[in-house]
Amino acid sequence: LFFFSFRADCPADGCTWLPFGLSCYHFVHGEEDIAKSYSLQDAKDMYLLTVKSAEENDFIITYSPSVWKGKKSVWLGMYYYSDEDVFKWHDDNSVLRCSNWEDGSSDDTDLPLLDRCVILHSNTGKWENVSCTDEPENGVVCKTSKCTLHPHCSSSSSGLFVNVVCAKFVSVSVVRFTKWDILSDFFLWSRTSIYFPAFLPEYLTHKYVFVTV
Repeated sequence: LFFFSFRADCPADGCTWLPFGLSCYHFVHGEEDIAKSYSLQDAKDMYLLTVKSAEENDFIITYSPSVWKGKKSVWLGMYYYSDEDVFKWHDDNSVLRCSNWEDGSSDDTDLPLLDRCVILHSNTGKWENVSCTDEPENGVVCKTSKCTLHPHCSSSSSGLFVNVVCAKFVSVSVVRFTKWDILSDFFLWSRTSIYFPAFLPEYLTHKYVFVTV
């Protein structure tokens, strides 16, 4: 049997991380230029703010006033990919599936190829193309995925940690579906779930796995 749990938290590294969805955000007090903003993302799996949904965009503009007083712009972690004439996100090199360009600005810009940056206006939520070199310092938001070490995923257990999902393999000969006391934090894996892992068939060679349908 294959079970999973969604126990995930923000890093406990001394910084103030705010959770939203499956990610955590650290709003850096003060302002930095784009080069310094990227240099702050020195920890593993930490990157400059990316916005992949309208809800995430709203989260940023909702919390920003408590960090920066007045109108403030925030650097977005994207770059211009000239081979395809598109902007892409730095964290996973994906194209924009969601955007919120302000009037008169879009991913089509006349700025030099190597001098194209994007900011998010925290008072409106709109995005704007700007020069990376001429633009003054802006706000910085660091982003990372939630992390956890669930008890069932400790090094001494049979748990397997995959992204924010803790998976556990259970070897049984007869299953009594009313007896899940030791797995109270887990759920039977569904093959229709977006978290159903691609590695599973390979990992479980010569084994059978029960999943919900």
